Amino acid sequence: MKNKAKRGISLIVTFLGAVLAVGSSAGEKQVFSTWEGLEADKCASVWLIRRFIAPGTEVRFYPRGATITAGIAFDTPDAQFRRYHNKATFETLIEHYRIEGEKLNHIARVIHDIEVNVWERKMMPETDKVSADIRAIISRGNNTQALINHYGLKVHSLED
Repeated sequence: MKNKAKRGISLIVTFLGAVLAVGSSAGEKQVFSTWEGLEADKCASVWLIRRFIAPGTEVRFYPRGATITAGIAFDTPDAQFRRYHNKATFETLIEHYRIEGEKLNHIARVIHDIEVNVWERKMMPETDKVSADIRAIISRGNNTQALINHYGLKVHSLED
């Protein structure tokens, strides 16, 4: 059980690093858009999109509350792919795109534990560790804008 939990933590922290480190490549890209602000569900969703749904996609971050004018919106209150009372954004993406895999299901359970199962007893033994690791990585930037810019993710303002 300990080895499985360690592999899960390692996999989740690795995908977070990959989310933040992926740069852009030339050519026409599919676009997914969300609001600024990073947390476990959004980071996991970006990773899922870039790895399984639309490799090479451009992820655009708009100011919180802005109308998203391009691409497929996710992790915002009115988006099809968002957090619900019983599901994380990551889970809605997996369900919609019919992505399967034991490791992805494990990640989904941890993200659910972090984002949806807020006040309940945690179901996954590695949830607290993963949550702390993700917060530590995100906190390395002075603010969301600086962190996004540092990792080369395209940011659009209301004027764009």
